[in-house]
Amino acid sequence: VLALSAWAQLALGSAATEAVKAVRPTHEVDPAGCVTADCHVDVKAYKVLHGPVGANTCDACHRLTSAKAHTFELARQKADLCTYCHEFDTGMLPVVHKPVIAGECLGCHNPHGGTNNNLVRGATSAELCGRCHENVAFGRKFLHHPVETGECDTCHRPHASKYPKLLDAVGT
Repeated sequence: VLALSAWAQLALGSAATEAVKAVRPTHEVDPAGCVTADCHVDVKAYKVLHGPVGANTCDACHRLTSAKAHTFELARQKADLCTYCHEFDTGMLPVVHKPVIAGECLGCHNPHGGTNNNLVRGATSAELCGRCHENVAFGRKFLHHPVETGECDTCHRPHASKYPKLLDAVGT
């Protein structure tokens, strides 16, 4: 593959640049070479990287299915992808969040990185929870302080709880 110089890319326009970036390898690539200036650039563009991403061990989660077509599949399915390395147990807690039951970790967690060690797909818990849940503050004049500030996880556990609605505790 012939790489274009920066001047040639400017002269030919963005279509030529995209064509160069779209070329896939037709041979097996060492996982250390997966993230380059032309391939998978965004995978390492996080404040906090997931361990395998930082260590260039893409094959911990991705399995090559065809070197010629440069296609991959997940090494394990659903929660098994995460619990292969991360211990996770909802124990004897009677209320479990539906995505946790379904093994849909990736709905809330980004497997490549995030803004904090939880690797969640939202800048705030309200943004994260709002991906699936309606805004409980909409149209209300008076709000409980954590609701007003978008801190859902102040009162609600994200994975499981012994109380209804995934609450930390119940009032009297």
